[in-house]
Amino acid sequence: MKEEMHIFKKNIKIWKSHYGFSRASRYLIVKTDTDGHAHTFLNTPNIRKLNIRGLKFVIIGVATIFGLLTSSLALAAEKQHELNISEQSVAGALNQLAQQTGAVLIFPYDLVEARQANSLVGVYEISEALEFLLKGSGLTGSLAESGVIVIAHEKDAKASDREDNIVVGKQIKNTVLAGASALVISGVATPVMAQDSSETAQISIQNIGTASGNLDGRVTYLGTNAPLSGAIVSIEGTNLKATTNSRGEYRFPIAPAGKFAITVSYLGADAQTSTVNVVSGMKTVQNFSLSKVGYEIIVTGQRSSLMQSLNQQRSADNNSTIIAADLLGAFPAETIAEALRRVSGVAFERDANTGEGTRVSVRGFNSEAINIQLNGLDMQGTGIERSIDLTGFLTENVSQVTIHKTLLPSHESTGTGGLIEIETKSGLDYGDKFLSIGLERESNLASGFGKELQASITGAYKITDNLGVSASLQYRDTSRENYDLATNFVRPVLPFGYTSLSNVPESFDFPFDPEFTDRLVTQASYAQRQRKESNLTASFNLAYDLADHTRLRLDLQHVNADSQQISRRTKVDFQPSTRDMSVPELSGEIRRRAFLQGLRPSLGVDSNEDKLKTTSISLRGDTVIDKWEFDYKAGYSKAVNDRARNSLNFLSDQDSDIFSFVSPSTAVVTPDSSGTNRLVAGAVSFVGDNIPFLNLTSAGQAVINDPSTHYLFSGIIAASRNPSQEYTGQLSARRNFNHENLNYIEIGGKYTDARRNNSDDVLSSNSVSTQQSYVRNFSGPKTYFDDLLPGTSLGGIDLSLIGGGGIIVPALDTFIFDDIFATIASLTADDPATPENEHRFNLRDNTGDPIEISNIISPSIVTEETIAVYVQSKLNFGDFDVVGGVRYERNNRNSTTLSVPFIRDGANTVVPRDIFIDAGLIDFFNTGGTQSTLTPSVLATYRPTEQLVARAGYNRTTVHPSLLLIARPTSLFADLRPTSFFGPRVRISEANPDLSPTIVNAFDLDLAYYFKDNPGLLRAGFFFKKTTNNFTTESIVSSDEDNPEVRDRALAILQPLLATRPDLAEFPTGTAFILNRPTNGEGGIVYGFELEVIRQLDFLPSALPAFTENFSLLGNLTYATSDYPTRESARNDAGERITLLLDRPLFRQSAWTGNASLRYEDGGFSGSVIYTFQSASATGYDEFNTNNIIPKFSTLDARVSYIIENGLGNAHITLFAEGDNLLKNAKDADIRSGIGSQFGDGSAEFFFPTNVQFSGGRTFTVGAKVRF
Repeated sequence: MKEEMHIFKKNIKIWKSHYGFSRASRYLIVKTDTDGHAHTFLNTPNIRKLNIRGLKFVIIGVATIFGLLTSSLALAAEKQHELNISEQSVAGALNQLAQQTGAVLIFPYDLVEARQANSLVGVYEISEALEFLLKGSGLTGSLAESGVIVIAHEKDAKASDREDNIVVGKQIKNTVLAGASALVISGVATPVMAQDSSETAQISIQNIGTASGNLDGRVTYLGTNAPLSGAIVSIEGTNLKATTNSRGEYRFPIAPAGKFAITVSYLGADAQTSTVNVVSGMKTVQNFSLSKVGYEIIVTGQRSSLMQSLNQQRSADNNSTIIAADLLGAFPAETIAEALRRVSGVAFERDANTGEGTRVSVRGFNSEAINIQLNGLDMQGTGIERSIDLTGFLTENVSQVTIHKTLLPSHESTGTGGLIEIETKSGLDYGDKFLSIGLERESNLASGFGKELQASITGAYKITDNLGVSASLQYRDTSRENYDLATNFVRPVLPFGYTSLSNVPESFDFPFDPEFTDRLVTQASYAQRQRKESNLTASFNLAYDLADHTRLRLDLQHVNADSQQISRRTKVDFQPSTRDMSVPELSGEIRRRAFLQGLRPSLGVDSNEDKLKTTSISLRGDTVIDKWEFDYKAGYSKAVNDRARNSLNFLSDQDSDIFSFVSPSTAVVTPDSSGTNRLVAGAVSFVGDNIPFLNLTSAGQAVINDPSTHYLFSGIIAASRNPSQEYTGQLSARRNFNHENLNYIEIGGKYTDARRNNSDDVLSSNSVSTQQSYVRNFSGPKTYFDDLLPGTSLGGIDLSLIGGGGIIVPALDTFIFDDIFATIASLTADDPATPENEHRFNLRDNTGDPIEISNIISPSIVTEETIAVYVQSKLNFGDFDVVGGVRYERNNRNSTTLSVPFIRDGANTVVPRDIFIDAGLIDFFNTGGTQSTLTPSVLATYRPTEQLVARAGYNRTTVHPSLLLIARPTSLFADLRPTSFFGPRVRISEANPDLSPTIVNAFDLDLAYYFKDNPGLLRAGFFFKKTTNNFTTESIVSSDEDNPEVRDRALAILQPLLATRPDLAEFPTGTAFILNRPTNGEGGIVYGFELEVIRQLDFLPSALPAFTENFSLLGNLTYATSDYPTRESARNDAGERITLLLDRPLFRQSAWTGNASLRYEDGGFSGSVIYTFQSASATGYDEFNTNNIIPKFSTLDARVSYIIENGLGNAHITLFAEGDNLLKNAKDADIRSGIGSQFGDGSAEFFFPTNVQFSGGRTFTVGAKVRF
């Protein structure tokens, strides 16, 4: 073989010197092995550049080469072959001819690439096949005596010396040629190479030398020139690989100098290989245009997005899930949170008021431990929230969403649950011109629950080949109505010997007796919520390829999310109490039993308005200079949340004549130890789907329905403004190496400066700041509803829509706000000229100087400054890639909040506020601290084939403490009364700015098999996360003798007062000194696995109907569990107060989440059915096995769409319809929370719903999108 190659190289050199070969050769010699794989052997001379006199010698020379390389020349042209060649371009047809006959072809692309060949099926000789294939193409083929086939224009068929001839040789040995793609053979790729006159004509590189050049190019789809992202481009004979970006571009900053083969691999397309010649210090461009023999690559729709997503996942250096744009649109969802819940490993957290997905959790970690970025910028929460509300982010202009489940050093270390990157589309992603208009409408199948309208328009224009702009505007208008029903209850009977639940030891589990497995319902609440929302999202992008070496991108996005909500609420409380009594169910044993003693309804109406504005500006770029790659980023993000709330609250007089109000037919009566009858059950029953029904007599109905029985207790006007902002700068430099194993070394850094301002001290309270409040003056008369609105009857909440036929609960109407507030404003002072007392309400204005006035609005500021640096490197050992490094972060936090002490002296007198002010103890104080973390990461990827990928990784991440833990103001509380109920005590409550971040050491193992012909995946993954330094609050109680630290700190705080109030330092004997401070706990573990399958059903038996192969199955299942020591205060059997350490899952951690989807695509039609489920999670635990549970839930959604090509002129029209939440009708409750035994360690199993919501059930959406 070496001798044959030597002769071949020598002839090449002779031809170059004698016949003037062009440096931009357009000829390939192509060989197809018997296994059907095609190989590129050589860039042959551009015959157009040869002089005519030498053309015959060239043909003879090429034929001579084939003879030297072949030990046995089979007469392929004389042999008959069974052929099956589809109608396609001449280039493709010749390619298939080569594949099916084993022939070697050399032909110029210019002659054949634009001509159409015929289909051919049957047994033919090569000459016959050529005749049929080329008929009507303007070309003809003939077989010379030497076995050479000559193809020429028909008019020049007899001119054997024409310069457009193509030479086709006979079969040669399979071992001769290097690997290449049949698609390149077909002439699709058009290499542009800067060739030198070197004698080296190697096909592959065994050892990479020091000389190098730049190699880049673009991978597109043959039919439409659409870019293909996620393709893997490799240099044969080396460990060098590159991946195409969203524009289909790949780049080798350092490619070895010389002539070698490069191969591109893309799921859903045939591999393609081409030979390039890289000249040291020069740039070489090699483009690829992929297709699939006998098929067409799908470049639009769900299957296209799935194909792009899987290709990018396969080529990634870490374990990640990628959701491309069209796939997002395939989910019946408007917001990103709703769409992401269909992704493996992702659960979502629903809004308490609306039931919609607002936040997401990944692999068991809630939204506080997830980092979310938009166009490379960290998204901002407001108030005390680190988690991001995603309801304002619509999916229309999103390019793709990437969920990184294992993190590299270049990623943010705060993504313990995961890093979610949201990318919008750029101005160069759309083509030359683009305009899209969309409109859709959603409504419930049951009337009365509202509707939704959404419209969008997106435009893009490519000003030049390297400058493009795009803009998008999306608007959503929502009108919804839902019902919230809730119940409270108590445990009906306590264990023997106990009179208070707080004294029952933790050794008891509910139910305390097997005869009492149910609860005693003591309260029923009804709320009807009318909600209107509008969302306007505007985005702009400018993409500019400044030169081949530099690309810039500017992204601007602004979201306006406005919400107005009116809630009418009614609560009926049956005033529970307990007494010792004989319990018939326990054979007359005397126990402490709960009973209902009165009836007290209350009414309320709330008006809430939220305005959330988010703005982000991101400027990014990358530059390649020789062996260096630079990425840089600067950005600004801001979020402002303005909230306003008006509230009216009516109470009624408590009436203890319970037996006249509860129906005798349902009442359960038992006498207590004094012989007094007590109502121990029967006030509330349930109808429909957990709808509480009040078993009231007509007298009871009159109490709750009569407006004259309800008096105004309070009116509240509240507002808050919580802005946050962040400035970001980031720079990384990557040095690429021309080395067999070392791919690159990258260093980078990031600086962020974040600031949160709050109009009120949300660090002390997360409620909306009350600006003005009117509270009933207990010295004055009550003001009844009739007094405020004479002759006006109460409204009602009709529950017939949700299955409570005949139930109408009295409620306040929404129109009363203005009239009532205007009236009570005049009832804050007595008029001495009248006999009545008009001072019925006390007005409190909470605006003013927070230092001078107690309990008023007090602003707070929190700043966080972060500096991060990292080093990252990639090594390659054949099929193994290893990426690793370390990241260092330093976080400097500072808060400014108001500190106010409270002291009650030994004479039972509260120390006046002005004394503290004079001593300087009431003021704004700064609290700060600095934390540093080091987070290493090592990720290994093994790709033994282009379809099999195995990953193993370790990375360390962090979770920053909540703002409450690090910035809450320090407060001193002292009660120096020796005879107080709890005894004398001094308590210091403070934040801990030096609180260390939670450290999570994560181990990840993932094995994936990607199907080649059609996009598909089989994947299994396992994750294990060990957590240390979790957050807990430590309460240290000590005496002066045991621990004088708290005493000394209290004295230091009081020092400015001691000159005038020395008595405040005279702590009584036995004073308890308490320190409440957040600390780092022991930690815990989170572990689980993921399973995922994506498969087109084209492998089914051929006996099935042909349409079955158009179905695809998508499914994923995630299991996540945890073992965390949860602290719970309890008592032991001796009655002593103890702290339990319960091993429980994390709050809001669903053990099982999953999706199953069946999709069908054929031509322009697409349809899908998606089933999603999420198991139960907990929000609180107690020692009696009565845990707060969010129950499991599931949804079934469907979508169909049809694409009309060239409608309305050249428009691309998509018509679609969606059905959401198909498992529920309007009368099916969505159980939002309850009390149950799940996650506990008791033997009983029970669950009592405490809050159910009715949102209308199934919804139906129709819409259209028109693209020009």
